[in-house]
Amino acid sequence: DEDEDEGEGEDEESSPTTFFLAATPSNVGIRLVLVALSGVIALSIPNFSFVVALMGAVTTMLISFILPTLFYLIVRWHSLSPLAIAGCLAILVVGILGMGVGLQTTLSRGG
Repeated sequence: DEDEDEGEGEDEESSPTTFFLAATPSNVGIRLVLVALSGVIALSIPNFSFVVALMGAVTTMLISFILPTLFYLIVRWHSLSPLAIAGCLAILVVGILGMGVGLQTTLSRGG
């Protein structure tokens, strides 16, 4: 009996089809509203590239440098050497400075 069970398919919970939300009318409606809202926002902003540049300047540094380092410091603070803490703080400073330069460059080009 055990040999027969080994070759069977995946568990339903881990199958790729259960990863996405079901296409129920309410889920489809929510998706349509979100897409329409995104379109209205994009059309109502005269210089959308400026908004995208601002978001890029902020989120790139947050996702790449600031948040990972900050989370690492929070989780591992007590087990890090002073040199490792100083390195993490240096990365945080570089990320914050990079965000500042990106924001300043974007704002100086105007919107």
